Amino acid sequence: MDPSTKRIRKGMTLIRFQNNIQLSQCDAGGKLYPSFTTKPGVGATPGSGYLTATVDGRRIPLPGVFAFGGYKLLLPYTVSGSIYADTEALVETGCGYGRNIYDMINIGIDTDIDLYCMEFVDSARNTARLVSKFLISTHSVTVLPIDYRFPDFSVILAKGYKRVTVMTMTSIEQVPEVPHALVDGMLSLAPKVDVVHIEPIGWQMRDDLRTPARQGAQRHNVDGSTGAQTNQNLWPLLLQFAYQQNKIVIDEAQPEMMTWGWSLWGVYSLVRWHKRQGNEIGKVQAFLNSSTPGPDTGSIGGPWLEGGSIRPMRKIIN
Repeated sequence: MDPSTKRIRKGMTLIRFQNNIQLSQCDAGGKLYPSFTTKPGVGATPGSGYLTATVDGRRIPLPGVFAFGGYKLLLPYTVSGSIYADTEALVETGCGYGRNIYDMINIGIDTDIDLYCMEFVDSARNTARLVSKFLISTHSVTVLPIDYRFPDFSVILAKGYKRVTVMTMTSIEQVPEVPHALVDGMLSLAPKVDVVHIEPIGWQMRDDLRTPARQGAQRHNVDGSTGAQTNQNLWPLLLQFAYQQNKIVIDEAQPEMMTWGWSLWGVYSLVRWHKRQGNEIGKVQAFLNSSTPGPDTGSIGGPWLEGGSIRPMRKIIN
């Protein structure tokens, strides 16, 4: 949008416009956008403004556009490691207006995979429907409501899929306590279920993963934008499903993967898991059962390569 005329500039897509609105109306945008425009009168100068971002548990000064752009690209490619040759649907819970779903399309997710955008806020769902109807002609995108407190996956369950991937990206962070019903609901979606969480829960994981030196969200993390309590129980809930109920296998854990800004409260962690298929011992569980020190960098475990052939992303759409 042109700041002087308040009109959309030529070449501005609806998605870019929505991103600008989202960034300009949150404290994250208040920090990020100035890092793109630090030289008055000459427009955006992306390399001239820096943010101290967290990458792999370390605080690193980066040009603001690198911090945000790297974070944005990291998310869909991380999810792609849990999309297999026989995956039939990708579901995002807490999708907002569908930005992450559209990023998956942009990196080339196959058109034979049904996409589901599940969101609590009705205005965001309406925007996602608008974008899907007028801008997404190559993929099937279905928009549905979800309330993390009372999750309902019945519409997707009725499709009878054999394998489904679920992703949550910075959405469970908004719910202090997620119920067992959320994980049970995900597990009910298909005989094979693969899940990727990217949420600011490093403080829940560091002790278990023996990575005390890493920098990230602090104990009882609070949302710096609103002052609200962030999620407090996702990691212990997943451990309960893995150890006590033997329903899931945790394949990968990265307590502090990346943030796109300056704030430690928004440092996002990765947890990748799948529905247990037999007497498996996942890589993360094997590590937790050992006395091996946690790594200084990188993840513990990785994508579930034994689960089948991971699909390559086909193309990049500019």
